[in-house]
Amino acid sequence: MQRVFLDTNIWIDYLWQNRAKRPDKTRNQYSSNIISLLEGNSEYEIVFTVFLISEISAHLRDWYLLRKIIADGFSYREFATQRKNYRLTDAEKEEIDAQILSISEAKDNVNTLSPENLSSSEIEEVLRLEAEFDIGFYDALHIHTASKSKCNFFVTKDEALRKAMSKLNQSKIIDVQCLPPKSFVTQLKR
Repeated sequence: MQRVFLDTNIWIDYLWQNRAKRPDKTRNQYSSNIISLLEGNSEYEIVFTVFLISEISAHLRDWYLLRKIIADGFSYREFATQRKNYRLTDAEKEEIDAQILSISEAKDNVNTLSPENLSSSEIEEVLRLEAEFDIGFYDALHIHTASKSKCNFFVTKDEALRKAMSKLNQSKIIDVQCLPPKSFVTQLKR
């Protein structure tokens, strides 16, 4: 069985395409295709983590808050300073939870990894990835998890992250093939 780690941007595109009340047709269609092609495909297991849940939840939370801030006449540029003055409704919180559950419960081949204690050497490795390879903290956690979980593929729309992972692979720090969505869809259709 091949293991696949889908970056947060793939899941967000998927949610906007498939779970939104009005799907966003400007989103990357390949992201949605990836999940459709993987769904029920016993040759692949999708690795899903609490770190992904956290990042997806933050994205959805920020979307709700930004809508409120703009509705009150503020600019999106003021989001960082105004967001502390706004709260999510219970219905919005429930919708975010439903979005996350739609990923982890509805897909047969999604393996949600439970959080485990990271050893001090693993935390140091994540921090080293962040510092030496100019990788954001969440991305460094995702790379570490994909590598530790022996994922064959890491799929992301983030070109800078793909370049960083290419360097990590060349340096033999990790052994995970990193692909953009379109290339992975091509791989799946072979």
